[in-house]
Amino acid sequence: MTLYTRNRTLLAFSTVAAICSVYFIVLTVSTLTRATVNTDFFLALPSMNSFFTFFVFPNYPAAFFSVAVFLFFVPAAGFTLYFNFEKTQSTEALYFYAVLIGFFTESFRVCIPLFGLQAGYCNFVRFIGKAVFFGQIQIMLAVITQGILAVRGDDRNSDKYFGVILVISVIFSIWMPLNTTAFKPYMIVTFGYASLFAVIRIVFMLCTFLALFFSSKSKESFAYRQASIDFLLLCAGYLLLLPCKTFAAFIAGTLLMSISAVYFFKNLRSYYMWK
Repeated sequence: MTLYTRNRTLLAFSTVAAICSVYFIVLTVSTLTRATVNTDFFLALPSMNSFFTFFVFPNYPAAFFSVAVFLFFVPAAGFTLYFNFEKTQSTEALYFYAVLIGFFTESFRVCIPLFGLQAGYCNFVRFIGKAVFFGQIQIMLAVITQGILAVRGDDRNSDKYFGVILVISVIFSIWMPLNTTAFKPYMIVTFGYASLFAVIRIVFMLCTFLALFFSSKSKESFAYRQASIDFLLLCAGYLLLLPCKTFAAFIAGTLLMSISAVYFFKNLRSYYMWK
């Protein structure tokens, strides 16, 4: 993928993500204001017996807001990535773009309450489940590929693996069995081997952090080493938001993702400007 192609597709992708964000905001307001729609489950807040209970008790609004974070994060990060690395052939920027694609598919889960899909199986639910799983595999593969390239110190062939990651993610999403007749609580479609994939996801992220932190680039630049720490914190925020069902996890995950992303871009840009 040439720099021109990456920039054009990233700009188009960020624009589409921004349009989807506006659409879902309008749809949410419309859903909540229609008297014919039962939104009791959607608006149900945890008990206010204590301040602590309110933040740690599972509830639907916290789960919805945690998914909505991806709707705002993706276009904001996409445009930031575009304007700050438009003229920079950065492997990290390329694979962060791949991660953003995975984040974007995660936001499809907001369709479950907005279209009243809790009842059970339908083709739309199946599509959402497949799309979400595609995104999760995409993130895992993009993260570990970045780690492998950091260990090898090979930036020249990094773009060749981008398309391979997309194809493998599509194949996995088609092959993976889904349970679309029942939901886990709070907008989570159940798929096979979920626990195994959760462990692999954490291992991949930790391995990639170590690869970036101890890579030759980090030895040359303190800013790059700081960027690797920012990347780990961003992953931690993502892991908190993925199964989020409490306000405590929502707040912690949102702050980790947003703040670490800002510093990740800042430190990565400082490294390439120094380079």
